[in-house]
Amino acid sequence: MMRTTLDLDDDILAAAKSLAKAANTTAGRIISDTMRRAIQNGLAQPQSSMAGLHVAEPQAVYGFAALTPSGQHIVTPDMVRALRDELGE
Repeated sequence: MMRTTLDLDDDILAAAKSLAKAANTTAGRIISDTMRRAIQNGLAQPQSSMAGLHVAEPQAVYGFAALTPSGQHIVTPDMVRALRDELGE
């Protein structure tokens, strides 16, 4: 396993941490496993390029996009729990 630094959107990191907490693992393992599945299953198909780099747009899986576009928020179980606590449910 290699250690590296990545720039992740805040919502992606929050989702990875939430999934890691629920699965009793690390955010790095969640991100690695998710990327591996996306690559193996062809969920990310190159559609455009920037300066020679391919930018992949997520394809819909079962009617839902696998990832949200940048700028949108991913709702995590922790966010739902906090809202439910706030509402007294």
